[in-house]
Amino acid sequence: MRYTIFACGVFFERFARGGLASMGIGTSNAIGYQGSYLMNMETNTAEIVEYNTVGNPISVSMTSVHDLARFIVAALDLDQCVWPIEFRMQGDRKTVTEIVQYVEVVKGHPFETTVIAAPTLSTALQQAVYYQDHDKLNGRALTSRVEDVRVQLIRTSRHFTLAYTSTIPPDIQDFVM
Repeated sequence: MRYTIFACGVFFERFARGGLASMGIGTSNAIGYQGSYLMNMETNTAEIVEYNTVGNPISVSMTSVHDLARFIVAALDLDQCVWPIEFRMQGDRKTVTEIVQYVEVVKGHPFETTVIAAPTLSTALQQAVYYQDHDKLNGRALTSRVEDVRVQLIRTSRHFTLAYTSTIPPDIQDFVM
């Protein structure tokens, strides 16, 4: 059977009340719950890495679960013999700092934001593992391996090629209010 990997970045719905788990996504491994990635809408807190080790802002490609579903359905209409190893799509691309700033404006409340410097990320993760700080571990790694976090950051900061987006982007207020 032919296969492909759909690379889409981060789902907007991750920031919805209840997180991805409210849609039944990510419940088996704890990464789908509210606050498990970048920020927690209910507590108005964020924990971000703003810049990579060479000083470039970290950007995240964001899309909607519904747009990904439409993209997959469209891909099924293609001849599977022409499928690439990885189908890439990109919705809105923002820096992690911009994402937090937008949400602060929409909610009308500043977030308590902890900024972790990229060179200290390994130490921060090791401390979270040592102190069994599950809130900090949920969105970053399911094991104590620092390499898992590095891979996740590389994946989220990679530039994806625009292949398909909805003509009607989701309104961020739908996800944070």
